[in-house]
Amino acid sequence: MKTYLLLLRRSILFVFSFSLLAGFLATGSFAATYYISPSGNDATGNGSQANPWKSLYKATSAAKIAGDIIHVGQGTYTETQGSVLAARVSIEGEGLSTTIINSTLTGTWSTFLQLSSSNGTNGGQSISGLTLDGGGYSYIVDCIIRKNLFSNMYAGTGIGNRFGIGVISDGPNDPQINNMQIYNNTLVAKSGDPTYMGLDFTSQSNGDCRGLYIRNNIVNGFSNAWLKGSNGATNISDCFVTHNDAFGNGGGNTPGWPGGNPASYTYNNNLSVNPQFVSATDYHLQPGSPVIDRGVNVGIPFNGNAPDMGYAEFGFGGPFTY
Repeated sequence: MKTYLLLLRRSILFVFSFSLLAGFLATGSFAATYYISPSGNDATGNGSQANPWKSLYKATSAAKIAGDIIHVGQGTYTETQGSVLAARVSIEGEGLSTTIINSTLTGTWSTFLQLSSSNGTNGGQSISGLTLDGGGYSYIVDCIIRKNLFSNMYAGTGIGNRFGIGVISDGPNDPQINNMQIYNNTLVAKSGDPTYMGLDFTSQSNGDCRGLYIRNNIVNGFSNAWLKGSNGATNISDCFVTHNDAFGNGGGNTPGWPGGNPASYTYNNNLSVNPQFVSATDYHLQPGSPVIDRGVNVGIPFNGNAPDMGYAEFGFGGPFTY
């Protein structure tokens, strides 16, 4: 089973926190390389190559400085505690077939490895050269997608080219999601060759999504429903779809839930009006736009009586910096 969020790949039990970015960023001036080995010792080791630790948990507890590297030596490891990889810290192994980390953690929301960064900052973590076997599902927890512009989105080939934002699975359709917030984004499909849908949750038929908040977005020009769930069971609960503008999409500009509405579903204050962008290539709002002051307060700065819908608050020239 593989699960993707915005085409971020995983193959075992991960938690993707907000602002995770693949790739390793610049190292800090005091960055270090820490070593673990199956023959190491968490109690007597110091993380050096000559005296390594034994567990990933011990190494992630120590590696907190941007640029730190955790080098995982060849062998098989069994983790009994969940690990949190700090921002801009990377893990490197010595080969997919020779460096294997297993987990004995159990429970619906037990976390083997969490990639974490503070709200609004880049994660910058990197994991390479090893195999992680969580023995369970991957899931997405406390994920926020906000203040983004997705434009000129056209129909491509492959499963990852049919949506603007989506959580998809190329296995048994079982993504696990706990608290996902999507707000103040602008998604615009390419005129004449639009991709299929704006927000894709069609892989949830065997999954479990608890807490989905979709607010203050503009979704324009997609060929199918702007928001769509699974053809089988929807398996989404506590779903709030409010204060969005869906215009020029298929499905009558309403969400498509072929498997039935989510449990505990709130759908209100949504519009289906032309948002009146400045131009076909400039997705700021014109002064008379009907989506100005029509959003709901989600805790970010806004101008006027209420937030605007979309990624760019009117009168400020673009998204806020914060």
